[in-house]
Amino acid sequence: MGDPFVFVMFESFFVVCFCAFMILYVFNIVKVGIRQDVLVC
Repeated sequence: MGDPFVFVMFESFFVVCFCAFMILYVFNIVKVGIRQDVLVC
């Protein structure tokens, strides 16, 4: 709790994972979005 370095590392790791997840999510939507929307609708 008292070590700021660990907190910064954890926060950076979380941000990187979140950004990677969002990029993959958007990429999948762009790649198969139209076909998937047609199938779902």
